[in-house]
Amino acid sequence: MPTYATPTDVFARVRGLIGDTATAFSSSTVPTLTEVEDWMDEGVGALHACLRSVNITPIPQTDSFAVARLAELETRYTEGRVRRVIAGAAGDQGNTDGQDQLDSFFEECEKIKANRVLVQQAFEPGNSVKSAQNYVTNPQGPDALTTADWAPRFKRNQKF
Repeated sequence: MPTYATPTDVFARVRGLIGDTATAFSSSTVPTLTEVEDWMDEGVGALHACLRSVNITPIPQTDSFAVARLAELETRYTEGRVRRVIAGAAGDQGNTDGQDQLDSFFEECEKIKANRVLVQQAFEPGNSVKSAQNYVTNPQGPDALTTADWAPRFKRNQKF
């Protein structure tokens, strides 16, 4: 079963693709509710593996922002899988609908891995998990600020 999101969250993103009369995933929709739940489990598994790779255990489930962020990522993964199935069902092999969501999901995992220290600090007790959303601010990374970065690079009479 899904850990952070629900099939309803995914359905809200693909409502118009499932059919005009469908109000939720079921055994008669394409894809079925069981398939969607399985993909949600896959997404959660990938998220947990990603977090474990930066030594975040146990997986945070109490911080409300962390749960919301992880739910969004789980939903994004599952939406991508749903869109891929629907695109393939039409027989158009060139249709890549859903691939962007899947690529984005895995890019987020790579950002987490690339910014291990920042993410670990964000998930420590007492710290804000909100900072984990902005991985690119890694102070040890190649784009770290130095004192030279604070010097003005414009003149007083310069127009923008």
